[in-house]
Amino acid sequence: MQKIMLTLGWRWLLGLSSIPLLVLLIFYPFIPESPRYLIAKGKQNEAFEVLQRISQINRSRLPLGKLRQEKSIAVERNGRKHLTYEAVHLIKSLFSTSMIRSTLLIWLVFFANAFTYYGLVLLTSQLTSGTTLCDPAISTTQTAHESDRFWGALVTSFAGM
Repeated sequence: MQKIMLTLGWRWLLGLSSIPLLVLLIFYPFIPESPRYLIAKGKQNEAFEVLQRISQINRSRLPLGKLRQEKSIAVERNGRKHLTYEAVHLIKSLFSTSMIRSTLLIWLVFFANAFTYYGLVLLTSQLTSGTTLCDPAISTTQTAHESDRFWGALVTSFAGM
């Protein structure tokens, strides 16, 4: 990590550390579709096959019964206009009188969580460096201790995933 940062710069470090995500994209076509979505599309047989595969992986048996959709879901109708209408309708429902309190509380908790997490990740690297940015005695060369900060940020990022 330290050699990459020193020789190629932070852009290369960022690019190389995103390789695991690109590898995950290769496996995307092999992820099965949601059985609920397949039922909404009228593909009960495919939904049943997905559920059978999942039960085999989990080494369990499927419960007896038939697959059915409890509530009608509009999957495709009138293209983009319908999709835009549905999105606006769902966003408006978040701000309805029955949902506004829950919506604002969830947003508050989400933003507090995100700011706390990233603040701690960034602060951890500063706290473990043993120096401050205001110290005039800091040299511009990177020490072995400072390279540990990059490893720490990488490990913390993976832990966050």
